[in-house]
Amino acid sequence: MNLSDVHVIDVDTHIIEPTDLWTSRLSGKWGDLVPHVAYDQDNDEDVWVIGDQAMMPAAMFAAVDHDDLMPEYPRRFADVPASMWDPRARLRVMDENHIHAQVIYPNLVGVFFAERFVSMHPALALACVEAYNDFVTEFCSVDPDRLIGMTAVPFWDVDASVRELARGKEMGHRGLLFAHTFERVGLPNINDRHWDRLLAAAQDLEQSVNFHIGFAAAEATQSWVGYRTTSRQAIAADAPSQFLSNVRAMSLLTTYGVCERFPRLKFVCVESGFGYVPFVLQAVEWHWENNGVWREHPHWLRPIDYFKRQMYATFWFEQPAVEHLEEYRDNVMWETDFPHPSAQWPTAATPAPKTAADAVAYSLGGVSEATRRKVLHDTAATVYHLR
Repeated sequence: MNLSDVHVIDVDTHIIEPTDLWTSRLSGKWGDLVPHVAYDQDNDEDVWVIGDQAMMPAAMFAAVDHDDLMPEYPRRFADVPASMWDPRARLRVMDENHIHAQVIYPNLVGVFFAERFVSMHPALALACVEAYNDFVTEFCSVDPDRLIGMTAVPFWDVDASVRELARGKEMGHRGLLFAHTFERVGLPNINDRHWDRLLAAAQDLEQSVNFHIGFAAAEATQSWVGYRTTSRQAIAADAPSQFLSNVRAMSLLTTYGVCERFPRLKFVCVESGFGYVPFVLQAVEWHWENNGVWREHPHWLRPIDYFKRQMYATFWFEQPAVEHLEEYRDNVMWETDFPHPSAQWPTAATPAPKTAADAVAYSLGGVSEATRRKVLHDTAATVYHLR
């Protein structure tokens, strides 16, 4: 499939955080409490550490172009390809694959190890979030039309989150990195009015709200150091439940009045796929009707109408039903998950796609030209205010 005639927008990719991201930006007064990378001799790998708590291998998610499959990964950060942490090298890879723009997400702040930042001293935690946002702004500044930053926020403090979201908008970011099931860190979930001030700010600033899977996936004391001992069966078995976690976002947003209160706010379910969407909407609709929710809120829209108005799914390795892609083409976007282990291209043993064009052909074969353009560009351009 020829991608050269489409400005392809890849809506979910990651940075492998450089080892000096925080140590080069934060005050030395915090000492080892600042996130930093140290060599773990027992496991023969570089690891991220906060204080005396190890978190994860520094190159654990650097899967693309590695010569083996998970649970293997580069043991030293020095072995991570430049395209995973250097913006110019990333742009070269994008050019080679005819990808016009990529939305950039982290691994640590606001995603897998959110719990560690919540438990920090509040001033240090805020400084860590600000330092990440400064870093991703610098990364994207090499070509801000093609490298798209998301704003991480100190979600444990709503007022500070509102301020940081505004700062991110000023720096050129195009959305809010957020979560829906905050009960994992002792806070109200997304349907609670606790978050209304932040959601109102996002709506006013025209910043989409992006739910990336894996929020607080690592518990407060959990370490992923030595992940190479994990069985491949366990990795395969656990993956579907991780992807399906965004079902909760769809259900909470469309049934508890969040979409009703914020009709211009766009919500994106990131790195969680699309195939489940028609079933989930049918299930929510069935119970909306069967349980009489419509009686309590006769003026609300139906869940499927809220979804079609302001919610979005992203997919990569799937081959969705053509009729479903055609029906929901205004609500679905394409991603690569580069350079994570589930990335569709190019990994050591993926049987079909070896380039982005292969991946697109694999997933979008049989759809109309209009739908292909919407999934690859038009919908993402609208959500993230891109060309």
